[in-house]
This record gives sequence, C-alpha cells and structure tokens, in this order.
Amino acid sequence: MKEISNGGAIREICRTALWRYMDLCDVPSRVDFSPESIASLFTPDAQWVGGGADNEAKFGTTVGAGRIAAMLATHLPPSGSFRSNRHLLDGGAFEAVETRAGRTQVEVRWLMVRASVLVDGTAETVVSDLCTRFEMQGDRALIHRYEPVRRARPTGPEVGDALHRQS
Repeated sequence: MKEISNGGAIREICRTALWRYMDLCDVPSRVDFSPESIASLFTPDAQWVGGGADNEAKFGTTVGAGRIAAMLATHLPPSGSFRSNRHLLDGGAFEAVETRAGRTQVEVRWLMVRASVLVDGTAETVVSDLCTRFEMQGDRALIHRYEPVRRARPTGPEVGDALHRQS
C-alpha cells in the first residue's frame, strides 16, 4: 500500500465524511435525513456490504448511491426500528491505495459500536469492524465501499438504562 501524502488533511476529510454518515443514521438525528443527503456521501458505484454471517443475512450487498440511500431509509424513522440509535468510532487505521486513472482511494478500518433502543424497548449494543474505502474527489472523500462486520453483541440492563435516559 502506498503511504498517504498530505495524510493529516486526507484523514480529517475521511473522518468528516464518515461522521456525516453517522450523524444521518443516528436516531434521533442531529441533522435532517433525506435520501439525497445520504446518497451524496457515496460514489455512484458505491457498495454497502453486510459483512460477516449476521450482516450478510440481514443486509446483503447494495450497489449504487441511490439504492444505498433507499436501503438505509428503510431502517430509519418514520418506518425504521430504532427509538434511539448512536454510533461510536475509534480513530481508524488509514492507508492509501492508488487505483487506475490516477484516482486515490483511502482504506480505513474502524472499530464501531452501535448502541440502540428498538421501538419495542429492547436495548441492543453491537460491536463491529467497519471497513471503509473512500475515493478522493478534490477536497472531498466519497464512500466507495462500506462494510460492517459484526463481532459481538454485548448486552446488559445498564446499556438499555443509559439509552432510555437519552431518548
């Protein structure tokens, strides 16, 4: 893998793009969700891949920014299953990949925790490895591949109690 040139700026641009994605998918959201707003974060040929057996069965693979936005909309209010949903990420491990035609893609692996309260009141915490690939377009990073791989589902009353106080 090729070292990231101007690494600090590229890292911040990628983090900002993923944080925007998480803001749009959190419930309640701090920003207004629309299919167009989420689609604008992806390349036209992006892939959203449910990695691992649990996620593959639940989500499968969706290709295309518009299709990804439509798929995500089915999981969010008003039709979604979350009363409360928050994503937490670690700092990420970054590496750059040069692709054909001089396009720069940046691969980032994150540890992601999703803490949720479902509409039925059940608390759920999921720990995943999140593999993302961003395509740099000027001073923007667009998500080219998004692949959460579920690793654990810790549970306990303290998780649910904390989330209920937020909602």
